[in-house]
Amino acid sequence: MFSFLILPPRVPRPFAGAPVYDMSLTHAERLRAMGCGFKGRLVQLLALGVGHHFEPQRNRRACHKMMQMNARRVASKLMAAVRDEAAKQAEELCASGQCADALILLQRAIDFGDMPSRALKAWLLSDGREGVAPDKEQAFDMVRDGTRLGCHHCQGVLACFYFFGCGCEVDIARSLQLARKSAGRGSKYGQYTLGYLHMRSPWSCKGGLEFDEAQSVAFFRLAAAQGLDLAQCQLGIMLQAGYCVVRDCTEGLRMLHLAAAQGYPEALNEVAECYQHGCGVAADVAEAIRWFRRAQSAGYPIAAGKLQVLSASPTVTVFTAGCSAGP
Repeated sequence: MFSFLILPPRVPRPFAGAPVYDMSLTHAERLRAMGCGFKGRLVQLLALGVGHHFEPQRNRRACHKMMQMNARRVASKLMAAVRDEAAKQAEELCASGQCADALILLQRAIDFGDMPSRALKAWLLSDGREGVAPDKEQAFDMVRDGTRLGCHHCQGVLACFYFFGCGCEVDIARSLQLARKSAGRGSKYGQYTLGYLHMRSPWSCKGGLEFDEAQSVAFFRLAAAQGLDLAQCQLGIMLQAGYCVVRDCTEGLRMLHLAAAQGYPEALNEVAECYQHGCGVAADVAEAIRWFRRAQSAGYPIAAGKLQVLSASPTVTVFTAGCSAGP
């Protein structure tokens, strides 16, 4: 219809070079995406020059600019829709323990610029999950780049990595600095790390942070309420042992189950321990063996030894003192 309109054969920046999923933004596809409404806008624009002062060159450039603008707008909306849907589905898969499938969707969301997905993928790779092998170096690089881009979730994960030396050298001062920034903006990763820094330990002393067990528990609860598996596992262990909190084995087991449902290796092992010793639940050797096998497949280092011992001598030591349904 308008033979003088020429569009570049590729998407102009900032979309040039970006991976494209479930859509095409070639020259022909962009024209189809605009539809009849866009053609009407072109006709209207061209009509502005009809009359005594018609200037083809000026209108040709205006049409070209308008088409590029609409192409960017359509591409941006399509990219945002794909990004948000991929991130949402990935979080749902992680919550149900399907972490291997979640990694594919997380990478898709990352390709479209979703920063929380970058933090979550690095979190999964740090310790590994059922079906996901750990890769500490890749995880560290991901959140380091995300932190440079200003993502507060990546800051929280990086703070945790600096504390435990995950893919990097231990740096408590840097960990504390990042954890405070991240937790201040409501990130569950920063809250967990700051809670750990508040616990009574020599590492906290080096970081210049005062011991505060109440603050530690408070930060763990905030992170656990947002579904962070490691915070749920930590709270479960503390409730089982009565450390910093009133001992409650039943509630502790519930928290461990929440973390284990997400495939977290240590939580799988702790649930197995509860079934082995009858803490918060009736002792069940067969069930303990089943959970130890899951922990072993998730890569938890000591699960294999415990499984071997329990299989060879399936006797159960039941710990009942202090294990109650409530405080």
